[in-house]
Amino acid sequence: MASKSPIVFLHGIQGSHLAQVYDDSFDTIWSAVQKGFESIEDLMLEKTGEVEADKFDEIRTLHIEMFIYKELLGRLRKRFKGVPTYIFRYDWRLDNGTTAARLEEYLQYLTKKTRAKKFRFVTHSMGGLVFSAWLARDSANLGRVDRAAIAAPPFCGAPDAIRALIVGDATGFGINSSDRFRKVGRTFPSLYQLVSSYDGMWDHHDLDADVWDHQYWQRRRLFGGRDKQKYAARDKVMAAHLARAGEFHRDDLFDFDACTKKELADVMVFYGNGDKTLVKIGVKPRSPDNSIVNVFDFDSRKCFSTEGDGTVPVASVMRYSKLQKHEIALADQRKWWAPSTYDDAARISVAGFHGAFLALDNVQKVIIAWLDGARVKSHWSRGITR
Repeated sequence: MASKSPIVFLHGIQGSHLAQVYDDSFDTIWSAVQKGFESIEDLMLEKTGEVEADKFDEIRTLHIEMFIYKELLGRLRKRFKGVPTYIFRYDWRLDNGTTAARLEEYLQYLTKKTRAKKFRFVTHSMGGLVFSAWLARDSANLGRVDRAAIAAPPFCGAPDAIRALIVGDATGFGINSSDRFRKVGRTFPSLYQLVSSYDGMWDHHDLDADVWDHQYWQRRRLFGGRDKQKYAARDKVMAAHLARAGEFHRDDLFDFDACTKKELADVMVFYGNGDKTLVKIGVKPRSPDNSIVNVFDFDSRKCFSTEGDGTVPVASVMRYSKLQKHEIALADQRKWWAPSTYDDAARISVAGFHGAFLALDNVQKVIIAWLDGARVKSHWSRGITR
């Protein structure tokens, strides 16, 4: 018999539109599919990452990216008629700990609205970190979970987040290659909390290097004109956000491995594998002209593997050994190509499996079956094609 618990959906980073409400225009400032923004700087947060940098900007979340999520939500509502499927729309720029607190407020509202004691959850990408941080807020929260489908979770982040912060390349996390987007993205606490931290993630020339310590990151050493002061201010902000991200991963996430298998019987991770993914970063001491220290290598062939979904490496998903996991394998694994052939279109294509994970028909079928109480079988989603 199908559960009667309401369903709550948590989208990933960049999974909702952000709009300007200061002037009551509701002008879309960010959409994953909209191009040619005139006011992307309006998204910039001040140095603590809590509010907009400009006092004349007030950004709020509107609707989610229906291009990616509409079909799944429609199927959930059709399959579970009479049981509501709610969307937790959140500002994906903010600290995931802050968002987890707001999720609790939302669930309290839904509890009053539905009288439900438990909820079923579907999360995508960074939404899985929000869900985990919510669980960690109160030891009793796991008891409020009927079933949970955690899709493509970056439990240990992804190297693509580092690339977005350093060079702004288009990635599965959606930070465009424009310098404007890179500048804005560096003010988002959530992006730092997607930085990868699993063993073997980087090959740093300093064996004591800590990914959460900015001194080991790529940064300018030689300056011209008044650039020194500008770069010092930027580095100070990045250092603070990185330190907070390290704290988030150490203290704010739920330790699933501290639970028994029985306690985790209703939690399942669904992840992708078989797409070319940045899984490792090599770090050289300095650039040839000695102007930059700790030079990050994002283009070497040895930095890539098909052990991932185009954005999130399998190593990141595997952070918790006790969690049940179901792999979504690609039948049409892409061939590697030389770094010289890279362009934004290729990068977006590679990252598409992660970003559009919940748009895949067979992924939707498996998740719906899981929420309906079925036991997931290994052959259900083997060899998915796009």
